[in-house]
Amino acid sequence: MTHESIVVTNPATGKVFREIVCHDETILDFFVREGRKAQIKWQKVSFSDRLKLFKKLKRHIQKKYHELVEPNQSETGKTWPDAMVDVISAVAEIHELERRGEAYACEHVSNHVFLSNKNAKVFFEPHQLVGVITPWNLPLAIPAADIFPALFLGSAVIWKPSEYTPLTALKLEEIMKNVGFPAGLMQVLLGYGDIGAKLCQVADHISFTGSCKTGKKVAEICQSRGFIPNLEMGGKAPAIVLPDADLRRTAQALVYGAIANSGQYCKSFERIYVHKEVLHAILSYVIQIVHYDLKPGRDYGPMITRAQFDVVEKQIEDVKKAGAHVCWRKELPDRLRDGGNWLTPAILYPTDHSMSVMKEETFGPVMPFMEFDDIGEAISLANDSHLGLNASVFTKNKKLFYEIAGYIQAGNVVGNDAMINWFITDAPQCGRKGSTSQYGGLPRHGRTGIQRFGKPKTIVWHDHPFFHLPFFKTKEPWWLPYNGLTNLALRAFLHGF
Repeated sequence: MTHESIVVTNPATGKVFREIVCHDETILDFFVREGRKAQIKWQKVSFSDRLKLFKKLKRHIQKKYHELVEPNQSETGKTWPDAMVDVISAVAEIHELERRGEAYACEHVSNHVFLSNKNAKVFFEPHQLVGVITPWNLPLAIPAADIFPALFLGSAVIWKPSEYTPLTALKLEEIMKNVGFPAGLMQVLLGYGDIGAKLCQVADHISFTGSCKTGKKVAEICQSRGFIPNLEMGGKAPAIVLPDADLRRTAQALVYGAIANSGQYCKSFERIYVHKEVLHAILSYVIQIVHYDLKPGRDYGPMITRAQFDVVEKQIEDVKKAGAHVCWRKELPDRLRDGGNWLTPAILYPTDHSMSVMKEETFGPVMPFMEFDDIGEAISLANDSHLGLNASVFTKNKKLFYEIAGYIQAGNVVGNDAMINWFITDAPQCGRKGSTSQYGGLPRHGRTGIQRFGKPKTIVWHDHPFFHLPFFKTKEPWWLPYNGLTNLALRAFLHGF
């Protein structure tokens, strides 16, 4: 493999099935020129007409979802349901634009009664050219959450997908052209990290999702150019199980939250803290589910990259060396032994925070368990991480859940469920610590999911005389020259708030 081409390998079989030529700096320069030209025209298109194109795109995806599921599965090895999550997420992003897009792109401001004759709005002027850099674990869902709102606001986009998942990106680009999006408005840039770095040097704004190491480099480039990028960089999501939790539901949620997509979600459970009173019951339920119910190829796929396979295997071996043990791990079926990046789920107990599996990002089908004595200890353990994206708490006590959620240092906290906050698309997907916030930027989804691709501009229109009183038609009460009415009006203002 050279930087002249991308060799696409199916991680389920280990077989190469496609080779794609990388784009160089000359192609990037061409994309930049074409994108800027397309954006000038696109910005003049009304929000309603932009939405018409997005609705056409949504209908196409809903009708022909297989066009995106198939390349996704081929280059990631995902199960069909996990690949469908990608597609459904893209459709959900468009639905959110239909519901709230224009209201967030142009916000009406409510004024105090004394300023009721001023019509104030906040417009968000789009960045002309947005660079979107995305990872391999969700090759459609994450890009859609950045590309669609940026386009809706009026930007042009150059999308640099992971070198492991170019086919899904190319298919989406093709579909968008076919439904009528203008040429040059959304272009896919193929290559490795070097071309991604060059994109950061020429785009007006950057939205990046990926590793902390690469995200820091992206932040440095963007900040040297005078702007703060949007960053989401990894997670080490804790799950806290209290003794009053519904144990059967909790066990199912833990398995889903840790094993779905083979644990390759940034919101996957990577640390599981269970109260000592219910630990063995939870372990029993979890082992039963994983042992008897889950099947490779149907319920989980391979590691998408060989490098990630090696990371996960090393963490499991480190646990063994540290004196813990793998309390359950099934053997791979013979048919999967000779090819691909297959790992069976590993349930680890006991573990502690001296082990890499509890401190470093795993991104694999691993369930490390640790017991705790009281809630204070559980919160302290959950917060003992340099990352802070997602967390979950399992309890029947709603009041206690909200209290604990307030103490957990994560951008998103879920009660009695796993990762579901992603599909609540009107709520921002927040982060803390090294997951994003220390480098700045705004979260995707919700109001900020659209507004982060523009620059706010407040516009105020004088609508009618103050309180509709005719003698204020030519002069506001606080304008020069001052008089007794000025003093009266200012006293009224003082006590009107």
